[in-house]
Amino acid sequence: MKVRLRCKAEEREKIAAMLERGGFMVSEDGIYLFYEPDYMPDYMVGRTADDNGDLVMLRFPEILYFESYGHEISMVTAKGTFHVKERMYQLDGLLPPQMFSRVNKSVIVNRSNIKRISPGIGKHYFLTMKNDVRIDVTRNYYMRFKAEVGI
Repeated sequence: MKVRLRCKAEEREKIAAMLERGGFMVSEDGIYLFYEPDYMPDYMVGRTADDNGDLVMLRFPEILYFESYGHEISMVTAKGTFHVKERMYQLDGLLPPQMFSRVNKSVIVNRSNIKRISPGIGKHYFLTMKNDVRIDVTRNYYMRFKAEVGI
């Protein structure tokens, strides 16, 4: 069974060997994800949307936002859109909270790539990202976002 592994670089080889002795194969193509609870990566791995499906490693500052369409999660950058295997709840735990905020059920934004925050009616904000895409901060995430941004 193929699994993905997210852990500190100095522990990766040891953990991968243990998993392989247990019958697992460590690969970026894996369906299941094993990660260290206190692990904080500095990049994300995505797959290109073309027929090749090449893997790319992108540093967090390059990522504008993550968006889910059903079970498919897209990582949007200025260079293009890439697919990631992690689910939104996994991204919530993996992404550094000092950089990323969940703003609605389907979107996690990189706060450093917000160009404009516009107020809406009631507990609502509209974000304009650096690529000029407009994203809603819904009322369920309004207070959390407001605290994280410091408004």
